[in-house]
Amino acid sequence: MGGSAGFEQLFEAAPGYIAVVRGPEHVFEVANAAYRRLIGGRDVIGKRVIDAVPELDGQGYVELLDQVFQSGEPYLANSVPVQLERGAGGELETRFISFIYQPIRDEEGQVTGIFAEGVDVTSAAEADLARRAAERRLQAVLDNASVAVFLMDEKQQCAYMNAAAERLTGYTLSETVGRPLHDVIHHTRPDGTAFPLEECPIDRAFPENNNMQGEEVFVHKDGSFYPVAFNASPIRDEASNTIGTIIEVRDISAEKAAAEHQRLLINELNHRVKNTLAIVQSLARQSLRDESSPAEAKQAFEGRLTALARAHDILTRRNWEAASIRQLVEETVGPYGGEPGRFEIEGPDLPLEPETAVTLALALHELATNAAKYGALVGPGGRVTIRWSAEAGWFDFVWKEAGGPPVEAPLSRGFGTRMMERALAAELQGKVSMDFAPAGLVCTVEAPWPPGIRRAGR
Repeated sequence: MGGSAGFEQLFEAAPGYIAVVRGPEHVFEVANAAYRRLIGGRDVIGKRVIDAVPELDGQGYVELLDQVFQSGEPYLANSVPVQLERGAGGELETRFISFIYQPIRDEEGQVTGIFAEGVDVTSAAEADLARRAAERRLQAVLDNASVAVFLMDEKQQCAYMNAAAERLTGYTLSETVGRPLHDVIHHTRPDGTAFPLEECPIDRAFPENNNMQGEEVFVHKDGSFYPVAFNASPIRDEASNTIGTIIEVRDISAEKAAAEHQRLLINELNHRVKNTLAIVQSLARQSLRDESSPAEAKQAFEGRLTALARAHDILTRRNWEAASIRQLVEETVGPYGGEPGRFEIEGPDLPLEPETAVTLALALHELATNAAKYGALVGPGGRVTIRWSAEAGWFDFVWKEAGGPPVEAPLSRGFGTRMMERALAAELQGKVSMDFAPAGLVCTVEAPWPPGIRRAGR
């Protein structure tokens, strides 16, 4: 085999594409089999590049040939896309090419042509694009996940944390990468004592090669503590060797607060149920003791239970936080109103504590019942004025009857009188007086501000 012929055979059989173009017009002088396969088997020898491969127009490759020819400097490109016709249909296919353009010089050093050499790296490029796309999708998932995710390397140092982890801890990835995560956010217990790394259940997922779950308390960047639920699992390579740890962390502050709120609500419910039962027992006992017949006792007891239920209904609508005194007064005396104008109600709409609202509702029921039996509500001409105010640290409340039959002081104190003078006075920590004047009963209440009554907005 001659030297020239042997070289030409090697040139033709080379796996990478090789071409030589001459002159400023870039006319093909040589193109090996790999190059011809790249452009779909076209005959290019003796033709200008732009004529032989017209689809290159506008893709920048002819301009690169001009640049190398004029500057005399080689040009190297790595994995760049090029659109080429692949077949008779004229359809373009994108290939990825790594290539070098080398200037060819004559004996005087003048550039006379360009030697092009390269390889088709489409498979590797597409695999790299697919990998990058998968990484972007994974990153998008991690960045939009509500749970915090940490990755630890084989040294148990932080290698990655997602956006949720940055929000949770207050630290950025750059502040934690290369550091043991325990030393950043888990170094101290809530009582202020140090938390050794060897006692950390999260860290044990790596040396013990096991999945660890539980609850811990982390330290925020600002120094505050917050409870979290965690799941720490080892990361293994193809040989099942543990090479790191993935940790999922979720802030459970709201859950802890909700559980505590529920516990307080249950305790409060138990307290209210016990109080309500005690009130019902007292109402039953007093009704049976004060009334002369079972029928009257039953009627009195049912009326008092109704008043209690109305107070509870008002409090329930307000989530048992406070009751409107105006609403309480109007709904309690409403069943006794009859014709318009029987009640004149005046006063600021103050919020009442639950216990005070219940006691006042029962007291108003007793006053209204007494007025309907013996006082201003017996006949059509009677009127009841209810006024209250809260000024200068005092709460004043007045129930005044007029227009009814002459009033006589009772020979003994009934349940209503005792309710006013004892229970209501005790609840308000004030003084209640009952004036059985002939013109009509006047009940006055004087109490400090608070207890029982809260200023609006407090």
